[in-house]
Amino acid sequence: EFCSSFEILEAVVGVSKAISLRSLTLVNIAVADESVYERPEFMALLRGLSQLQITVVSNEKLDPKINRDYPDDPWSIFWEDIMFQRILPSLNGSSALTHLVLHSGEHIGIKPTFSFKALRFPCLSSLSLMRITFDEKIGTEDFIIRHKATLSRLELCRCLLLVHFDEDKPARLWSQIWDRFAKELTGLKEFMLSTEWDQNARRDKYGDYPAFTYAGLLKGWKITPYAGPSDAEEQDTSAFTGFEGAIDKRFPVDDFEYFERMEHGFLEI
Repeated sequence: EFCSSFEILEAVVGVSKAISLRSLTLVNIAVADESVYERPEFMALLRGLSQLQITVVSNEKLDPKINRDYPDDPWSIFWEDIMFQRILPSLNGSSALTHLVLHSGEHIGIKPTFSFKALRFPCLSSLSLMRITFDEKIGTEDFIIRHKATLSRLELCRCLLLVHFDEDKPARLWSQIWDRFAKELTGLKEFMLSTEWDQNARRDKYGDYPAFTYAGLLKGWKITPYAGPSDAEEQDTSAFTGFEGAIDKRFPVDDFEYFERMEHGFLEI
């Protein structure tokens, strides 16, 4: 399947001058061969895209013997060089892009290293992130806030909040993020959350909230999920309830519409 997906992409790139794409979806792609992404024809395809969805599987699952030595491994090369130095910068400032999906098979943001700080899409209305780490240096939180004027749908799948144990300042908590989202994402109508502990966990309107997942670093770079600061759970849950209430107050929905939204992959809150 992975070979066929690259063959299809190669074929599309080969006729890029004759077509005009508005939506590009690359699902479960492997990153063993990045040559197609380096071609000018591929970069030309990105111009004018309104929807971009990229889901990348872990190379280790495909080939345990693949080079994993950072920064020369294909995984790091793809995310650091291809995605954040070529693909996303080529779309930066584009008023055409309205939907963006970035899904990773492994937790990323530390190694491979990248930053959202220079990126802005003026008309972005829908954003979905999977296994993208929240950290000040990465700028994930600020990236979301930067699109508050247009963002109406947000999905966070198995994203971790990084805690730096070696720093004197207090750890940033999910509660602070939920409070900020509640205050600033005033146009948000749809939200979905799934956690690292349970990949199928979704906020149940009539049940319990999923745990909000934190991460620490082993050996200075390996991301490892953990339960978070001892006093975080109560604060996080309370803040998330406030976030939920803020959205529900601005955009109330009835139960029928709520469950209809669930069937299409987004939770309306």
